Amino acid sequence: MSTYQESQPSRLAKATKGIQWNSWSICAATVLAGLIAQTFFAPGPAHKPNPSIESCLGKVCAGRSDCVQFPSKKDAGEATWMAPFNLGRTVTPAAIVRPKDAQEIASVVRCAAKHGVKVQATAGSHGWG
Repeated sequence: MSTYQESQPSRLAKATKGIQWNSWSICAATVLAGLIAQTFFAPGPAHKPNPSIESCLGKVCAGRSDCVQFPSKKDAGEATWMAPFNLGRTVTPAAIVRPKDAQEIASVVRCAAKHGVKVQATAGSHGWG
């Protein structure tokens, strides 16, 4: 008695019938599969900021444009403070904050704790990811 697998060729065998696989075609198929997987399975932002954390950080920064960025916002595009240092990163933070003093640091940490957002301190963004 034969099993189903023995009697029927696999879908892959049917789809690739007549194709001669050499090292270049295997490499090309692997790269194509990787690009497709990256397109459909790439991670999105780690956290999308909610309006309340945005307003809280906005109050801490008192309207300074050099204080906070939200990378997941449509109009913000890629956070310019993060991109030059982390070309290979796989996560996007909810917000990037550049506090000017210890009081602002404490206020940012309080905002994050109040809204349940994790904080990752970095020096020049080299340690992110």
